[in-house]
Amino acid sequence: MGAGSTNYVLDANVIMAVLISGKAYHREILSAVHCYSIDFVYDEIHKYESVIQSRAKLSEDAFVRFVFDVFD
Repeated sequence: MGAGSTNYVLDANVIMAVLISGKAYHREILSAVHCYSIDFVYDEIHKYESVIQSRAKLSEDAFVRFVFDVFD
């Protein structure tokens, strides 16, 4: 990570809300920080992938990119 980058530990509920929103605004904010969470959140994302995609109105590819953007 580069100098000046910020690290955050995010609750699973926050991450799920961000993903469900599908808003580019959240992507912009999260691109400036590095997010960590517990492994459980990955299970939840996988479990609710179709719900998140539907509510966020994201294609499968866009969903995958969004998830990677959050944790990149």
